[in-house]
Amino acid sequence: MVLSALVVFFESPGPGNVQAATAGNQVLNIVNGDNQNSPSVTSQPLDDATVLKLLSENGVPTKYAYLPNFNFNSTSSAAVNPLYERSPAPIGVSDYGYSTNSGVKTTYSYDTNGFLGSFMYEGMDPFYLQNNNPGTVAIQLNSVLNHVTVQGNSSYVFWIQNVMLFTPSEHTMQIVANIWSFSTPGMQFPGNAILSGNGAVIPGLFYYSVGPLLTNLPEAFTTIVYADSVMNGLNNAVDFKYEVTGTESSSTVPITTYDTVTFNSVVPGAVLPAPAAKFHVSGTATTPAGYLYDSELVVTGPGSGSTSTMYAANGQLKLQFKNSAGTYNNVPAAYNFGSNTGETIQGLSSWWTSTQSPIAHLSLGPSILVPLWGSDVTRSGATNVQGTLDPPNSFMFISAGTSFDSTTAAWAPVSQNGSFTFALPGGLTYSAKVMMSEFVAQTFNPMFAEEETNETDGGGPPSDVGGGGDENETAAYFNVTLSLDKSTGIYTPLYAYGNDQVKYLTLGNSNVTGPVSAKNLTPGMIAGAGTPGDPYLIENNQYRQLDQLFARTNGFMFPVFSGIMLVGTNASVEINNPAPFAVQYPATMASTLQNFGLPYSNNLNLMFYNTSSVAVFGGTSITGWFSSSLAGFPAASLMFWNSTDFLVGGNHFNTMSNGLLVYNGNGADSNGVVWGNYFVKNHISGSTYAPHLLNGTDPVGVMILGSGNLVYNNYFGLESSAYSPDTDIYTGGQASYSNNWDLGSKLPTNYTNTVLGHVLTGVIVQVSYQGGNYWSSFDGNIPFTDSGRIASGGDYYPLIVPKYDVTFASTGLPSGLSWTVTLDDTTVISTSSTIVIQAENGTHSFKIGKPQNYMATPSTGTAIVNGENIIKDITFSLIEFQVTFTQSGHPAGALWTVNLNGDVKTSTGSTITYMKDNGTYSYYITGHSHYTATPDSGKILVYGADALESITFVNTTYSIVFMASGMPSGSHWGVTVNGIVHTTDAASMSVMVSNGTYSYTIAPPAGYDASPASGMLLILGSDVTVEVQFTEKTYPVVFDVRGIPSGTEWGVTFNGQDFNTTTSSITFDVVNGNYNYTVTSVNGYTAQVSQDSVTVNDQGITVEVQYQQNPNHLMTAGLMGGGAAAGIGAGIAVAYMLWRKPPA
Repeated sequence: MVLSALVVFFESPGPGNVQAATAGNQVLNIVNGDNQNSPSVTSQPLDDATVLKLLSENGVPTKYAYLPNFNFNSTSSAAVNPLYERSPAPIGVSDYGYSTNSGVKTTYSYDTNGFLGSFMYEGMDPFYLQNNNPGTVAIQLNSVLNHVTVQGNSSYVFWIQNVMLFTPSEHTMQIVANIWSFSTPGMQFPGNAILSGNGAVIPGLFYYSVGPLLTNLPEAFTTIVYADSVMNGLNNAVDFKYEVTGTESSSTVPITTYDTVTFNSVVPGAVLPAPAAKFHVSGTATTPAGYLYDSELVVTGPGSGSTSTMYAANGQLKLQFKNSAGTYNNVPAAYNFGSNTGETIQGLSSWWTSTQSPIAHLSLGPSILVPLWGSDVTRSGATNVQGTLDPPNSFMFISAGTSFDSTTAAWAPVSQNGSFTFALPGGLTYSAKVMMSEFVAQTFNPMFAEEETNETDGGGPPSDVGGGGDENETAAYFNVTLSLDKSTGIYTPLYAYGNDQVKYLTLGNSNVTGPVSAKNLTPGMIAGAGTPGDPYLIENNQYRQLDQLFARTNGFMFPVFSGIMLVGTNASVEINNPAPFAVQYPATMASTLQNFGLPYSNNLNLMFYNTSSVAVFGGTSITGWFSSSLAGFPAASLMFWNSTDFLVGGNHFNTMSNGLLVYNGNGADSNGVVWGNYFVKNHISGSTYAPHLLNGTDPVGVMILGSGNLVYNNYFGLESSAYSPDTDIYTGGQASYSNNWDLGSKLPTNYTNTVLGHVLTGVIVQVSYQGGNYWSSFDGNIPFTDSGRIASGGDYYPLIVPKYDVTFASTGLPSGLSWTVTLDDTTVISTSSTIVIQAENGTHSFKIGKPQNYMATPSTGTAIVNGENIIKDITFSLIEFQVTFTQSGHPAGALWTVNLNGDVKTSTGSTITYMKDNGTYSYYITGHSHYTATPDSGKILVYGADALESITFVNTTYSIVFMASGMPSGSHWGVTVNGIVHTTDAASMSVMVSNGTYSYTIAPPAGYDASPASGMLLILGSDVTVEVQFTEKTYPVVFDVRGIPSGTEWGVTFNGQDFNTTTSSITFDVVNGNYNYTVTSVNGYTAQVSQDSVTVNDQGITVEVQYQQNPNHLMTAGLMGGGAAAGIGAGIAVAYMLWRKPPA
């Protein structure tokens, strides 16, 4: 499709990986597989290292892969929170499924068939030299598609990305689609997930498709990208669409679908369609991979985890979801940064207005991470800040709040003349810190008071801020002048944009003493005049680590800052023995660095962009490392990019990744000279860190990616000393570089060559001529091309000297542990017990690179070579640090225990001590069963120093108090609690126990019963009292009667107690003792024993009472019996007569 102004065409990004996308042509190319159950390239969980390795192996350009934020801490499904805490971050507008008001989070969720992301462009100037294109950014629409069906399984979750890869300076935009799997914690992309599409599947990794390339974009336009969930036949599918609108019809492209990706949803022979998949936003749940169910429209670096920096910005973003009617609504609530997205940016401010509907505005400013609408944290409108910094190349950081917070502060871009005008999210108070090397830093808490509030139309932000205006906007003014104080030295990077700013970098080398305002500087205070005869002089005045604000990286370890960056200068500049620009990473990065296997310190690099007449000379140690995550990106300790007429001379490059990179892609000769430098391995190349560094095990000395450079009289002590390919590292296209790697002949040692005022003469090694370079890897071939790494030309006159073996023999290292030897400037790594380095005659210095946690003896020294091989003995010993646990509160003499990573120690004292090497160790504390330790477990970090952990024991036992009554004083009794017997002669006793359930049984004194006799107790954080009532035991004394008629009343007087009955027995319950009794008389009967006594001794007694009838009583009874019988008979007769009635 070709329009009169805007041109649209499709391109293939890589070597056969992606088919050209043409209308109506659905072609899917699956790399290393097919689209039916193909095996994955990787079955291991994805991380940044695995992803970047697979991208490289499969020829996927870095600009076509947009990575998830691999380096986040897992989010609990019960607490969905953003995954970034500070810049650099993906900046724009995102919906996380919740809003926050008065500190209270209100969550929501919804499903939708699609999202659109609208990017209105009115101006941008991104720049980051270590990207695949320094002036390119990406605008990413990223959303999560839920319940996608693959082969009948509807539990799949995919991350859908529709990306605008935008290069403002070239007026071009490439549309790119990515799909990643969030279906499992490991994120492996199923090789059979995609049925058709215009792109390529890298099984196990992701799907990507390169859409149209838009060229000749106007100065102002709007591009809208869409991601729609649709059905393609019976299968789930996603439509990737875009449209472009401009001020003129010639710059307009209607909504166009450039790729329909169809999932392999149904099995062969299916007749029913798969359930519809929906994009999902939720504030209460996370995906199976741990990422958020969110939607993001964010500005970032151009792919593969990169970052970028913004120096001008004016635009708007709209993020909308498709409603049930098929039209679009704004997201309910928003933040100004993404979370799932891995690429980042800095120097871009996102704020919002709501005159008609919520819109996110993009403008120049610090990237402060805050909520937008749906929250009471910020308000609609912006705080428009204007001011100046003096010196103009000072650094300013801004944080939200009344006190400056370095953990959340963001860098604020300032223009070349020191002025700044940017918009901050409205409704907040801000604090700032301004600093520059050789000047006294100033902190402002807060940085200004708001003024000139306009609550009607806002009047818009300052004219060059951009982004539109709205209600409640305020204007603030902030002017800062720093005072010179040379004692501060270099504690920030040294940046200069244009010649005028360079002079402020020279003041540490001038004759100025005492504080001086930058406004009062005179030419005499400046070291140099910027002319060939009197260049500006910048020297090494670093006395301490740089401020940790400059140690920042993004999640893929792309550094935010360089040590030196000169841009657009043509004044003569001499950087003499450049500062190391050493940084120590903050403690907040310790776990990240440890997880990545990276060092805790670094050196920032030196970068020169579009400069001329710069000399970097006499550096004692130009060094620094880059993470392996920068593979495929240009990164080196010293970089000249599109620069000319430079000199790199007399420096020592202690190379960890890449030493020197020269790039000139504009076709002109660089006319650079590289002379008299040592390129050797840093000792870190032999450490355990090396595999995690860019080219860590095989660092590169010089990368020449341009023409017209002279490289001679250098010492290359690396396996990969030079690299000058026949491809352009940025475009991937063919390139032909023509450089001189020697002087063209052998010349006398006193030959001189004057470059930028430096007279270059002599030879770096002991040979009798000048010519080319010394190569430790010289293979005898002329020209020397370093095994073909120099694609065109080579060194025809290398410097060749006789060498002898210097053998370093080690003892004390475990088998397989690597160590290094640096002899002069040659570093060799080995896991064997010996390292052999060849050296010519003379005295050579050596340094031993010890493994982590080991000490070498000797660690440095000299080796004297005099026409024969020599041996140096090295002894290693393990370095350990004291890890001490101190306790308080534990019972004296009682054992307590520390388990440190399985190493268990006990003590009855106050300390337990270990000796451990660097690392993170888990510990567990135990003590007396009645005491609890705080903390009782945790992790302790040993990092180059002794470590101390304090433990506090607290008594967590409680009393069961048994209170007894009812027994004589001094009685012996007891209680058994959970099988343990306790006794006492007192009226009470206490048993100490911890929380739990306990059984008890009472053992009463002899002759007594207890109530209760037993029971169960629950101890739950307090004492318990049990009242026990003892009563003396009683025994029955039973009197059984014999010899009297049943029903006859009889009785006993027992111990003074009378009791009569008509039953056959009388029972008395009594305690032990002697008791008297008397049997009562019964008329006509005589008891055989009328009185006596009994003794009760722990058992009952039965006394038989025997009555005998008196003789005279028997006769009387007989007479009375005959009369009675006659009377009874008469009575019956009378009764009968009375009962019977007469007849009627």
